[in-house]
This record gives sequence, C-alpha cells and structure tokens, in this order.
Amino acid sequence: MIVRKEGVLTNYVYLTNTYVNNLFRMKQNNIISISILLIVLGLLINPNFNIPYTYITGQDLKYILPGIGTSLLASLLFVKFTLNKITKDEERVALFEKMGLVNFYIERHEITERCGQLFKNAERIDITAVRLKSLLEIHEETLNNLLLTKRVQIRILMPNPDSDSAKTLEQLLGTKESIRAGLNNVLEWEKRIKKESIKGTLEVRYSNKLIASMYQRIDNFVFSGPYMSKLESQDTYTVECRADGGYGKILTNYFEARFNESVMALKKTSFVIEFMGMPGAGKTSCVNRLKEKYPEIHTHSNEDVPCFPDDTPFKFNIRLLESLNKSLMARSDEGLLILDRGTEDAKIWLKVHKHLNNLNSYELKRLENQLPSMHQIKYYKILFIQPPAITKERRQVERRIDEWALNESTLNKLYELYKNKAKQDDVYFMVDATKPMVIMENIVLEQVEKIYQMENKRF
Repeated sequence: MIVRKEGVLTNYVYLTNTYVNNLFRMKQNNIISISILLIVLGLLINPNFNIPYTYITGQDLKYILPGIGTSLLASLLFVKFTLNKITKDEERVALFEKMGLVNFYIERHEITERCGQLFKNAERIDITAVRLKSLLEIHEETLNNLLLTKRVQIRILMPNPDSDSAKTLEQLLGTKESIRAGLNNVLEWEKRIKKESIKGTLEVRYSNKLIASMYQRIDNFVFSGPYMSKLESQDTYTVECRADGGYGKILTNYFEARFNESVMALKKTSFVIEFMGMPGAGKTSCVNRLKEKYPEIHTHSNEDVPCFPDDTPFKFNIRLLESLNKSLMARSDEGLLILDRGTEDAKIWLKVHKHLNNLNSYELKRLENQLPSMHQIKYYKILFIQPPAITKERRQVERRIDEWALNESTLNKLYELYKNKAKQDDVYFMVDATKPMVIMENIVLEQVEKIYQMENKRF
C-alpha cells in the first residue's frame, strides 16, 4: 500500500511513472525496430573502423550498439509484464489523493502522539465517543489550556445512556465501564472547566441514534475508525484524512447531521417533573435517590432553601419562590429538572397559610405574584398521597417550616386540597406514600425513567 504523507508521494511512484510515460511516447514497434537496427549495426561494423577525433573504435561499437539494443528490448519486456501493476499503483495513489487519505494506524493508541501535537494549537475540535475516558486521561490538561487561553470550539457527541442504541452498543462492545459512567466522567470534566473563566466554547450533546464509529476532527484533520464487537476501542484501526478531502467531507457531513439532529432532540427533551404532596411523604428521599443514580439530572428541593429560627411563613416562602424561579430560569435546555415542592405545592401551601391566617393581604399578593409561570414548559406532576395521621407521625422526626401545619385541622385541610388535586387530569401519577420507603422509591424511580424514555423517543 502506498501511503500519502502530508501531501508528498513516494519517489518510487514518481520515478516509475516518468519512466513509463517517456518509454511509451514512442510506439512499441519503433522501439523493437530501433533495437534490432542497433544490434545488426553492431554485428556489421568493421572492428578496425575508427571514428575520427574520438577514442571510439569499431571494436567498441560492436559491443555498445548491441548492448543498447538488447537493453531496450529487455526494458520493453519488463514494462510489458509490470505495466498493469504500475497502472494500478498510479490509480491507487490518485484515489488516495482524491479522498484526502493521510495515514493508517493499526491500533488506536498510535494516534495519541499525533493528536497531542494537533491539539496544542487547535481552533476546532469535534469528537464522537462512547466514553472518552482515554482521551481525557491523556489530553485533559492540553484541552483545558486551550479552553482557558484560546477561542477554541470543542463539540462532543455521545450516546444517550437511556436510549435503546446505547444499550445495544454496550452489549456489542461488552464494555467493562458503562456508557453512563463514561458520560458522567465527561460531565464532571465539563463542570470542572466551566468553573473557570474560559475563552473557548465546550458543548456536550447526546444522540439517541447508534454511534457506530469513532470520529475526531482537529482543525483540517479527521481520525475515524469503527467500534468492533467484543474488542476494546484502543485495539481497533484508525484512518487519518484531510477534512477537505473526499472521505473527510463524508465523515464531517455525517457528524454535522448527527450533531444538529441532537440539538432538536435535546430541546424536545427539556422538561420538568414536580414531586408534590404531603410533608414527610418521601419526596426528598426520592429526589436524593435519583440524584445518586443520575448525576446529570438537575434538581431543586425545598431542603436546599435555608430555614432560620425567626422565620415566618412569608419570609420562608419568599426565599423558596425566589430559589424556585432561579432554578427554572437556569434549567438546562438539554435534560430533566426535578422539583421537590415546586409551583403546584407553592399554590397549595399559600391556600393553607391563608386558611391559617399566617399571611396578610399584602404578603399573600406578593407571594402570588412571585409564583413562576409554567407555560410552554413540558410539565409532569407526581403526587404523593398519605393520610394526615402518618404525616404527623413522620414529621415529628424532623420539623422544618412545616411545623405550622402539624395540628390536626390544618393537616386535614392540606390532605383535602391534595385529594382534590388528585382528581384533576393534569396529575401524571399518584404515589401511595403509605408503602415502605424502599418500595415507594422504586415505584417513583420507575415512573421517572418511563417519562424520560417517553420524552427521548418523541423524535
């Protein structure tokens, strides 16, 4: 295989090509005629013949002329038998030129040094990856330096760990580390670097479609190779080509299509789930369980809002609604936000505090104006229902701002409001919070995963 290195072809091809072209500018019959003529002349020349003003004699010419003639015939025979091979080599080199192929690596780790050199001054980096573990282990410092000091654009496309294609890919590769674990590593890196004042841009997106091969573009150079069944990605081959060559354009167009496709998909999967219901029903425990399993999920909990000894219902709820509005404004356009005591809970608690006369008209009006608008947001409501007696028993363990509602009549009022809410069509799922916590957490986790899968299959 003739390899093109940085646009320079091997000397062998050029020399052979020149030789063949020059040789066949003359017709084969002419070459044969000239060869025979030289051989005959050599046989006929008188050995005693001398060429004036030279040291050449007839004796010399009797050997020189037949030698030239036989050499021409031998060359003609050599070319005749090797012409097809030479032509194929020329065609192959022309194809390599057209496709922009630069190099071929037997194992993927062989590109490490090459990529490291290209990364140092890169302005554009595009990557598809299953886990990206090896690249970050080796090149994270270089990439961080790029993002902090240059206006580099880094785009990373990874499999959505909850998609069917990701599960298929995990089975195909038989990977020791899950796709979700790989994604979490990348998201942790993204968090670390975005805490700094970066000049460049870093964008991580997820695809629901199968990513069957590795793609890595660094400026005008593209590296690509397949993911092989039951074989570590580092043990598979990689092709290097120019992004403006034929093959490079195909790979680049494919990446752009997938990347843009993922933008639309992720915007469609931006949605909110609110856990609402009685105090002590297990909402916060379920949120914490989800955060452990899916670190990429964004959450907002009333437990995150500080509660002070001199708080009043108004003071606490103002802070709660301000925090809730900030979470909704800052929510990612690329995933799920779970609310523990969100908008619906806030509305019900305002009714409770109004019932208790804990708010004057000014405070009530201000809190109502502070309620966030949930229009044009995909919004799922999961309602936790449990009788007031169980609520009172559980809330004796840990009492926060809900202590105003611990008397029996108020808990009955709260329970009544939630039961009325349960009858409305906008409640997606109702949880029986009287079940043991472990069973209830599993039920809630199953429902959240169901919603997540449903949203990701909409496109």
